[in-house]
Amino acid sequence: MRELTKCFTGEIGKDCFGPNNTIVKTLNNAYSDLTQGPGENNEIVKAIRAVEEITGGPNSVINNPGQIWGGDNSVFNNPKQILGATTRSSTTHLSWNRETGVSSRWKSSAS
Repeated sequence: MRELTKCFTGEIGKDCFGPNNTIVKTLNNAYSDLTQGPGENNEIVKAIRAVEEITGGPNSVINNPGQIWGGDNSVFNNPKQILGATTRSSTTHLSWNRETGVSSRWKSSAS
């Protein structure tokens, strides 16, 4: 508003809308952001960085919620580990030797 009132009381180009005018600066910054991308001091860039800092970076729970469940060997991803070592079943085998007439037994384990 102040800049527009300067135009009514002074000369255009000298008192208002000069190179250091806030409207001119704003338009130049907007044009620069559109043609060259936002710079380090752009308000949007600053806001995005602030959000990144608040959320704790790329490996925070907010940005990487899958880490709550842990890795491949966590209780959530591998609940069988709660039971301890895997159990093995065994099978009893019988054999008969025709020549000697003796039977034998043995157990085998299956993993």
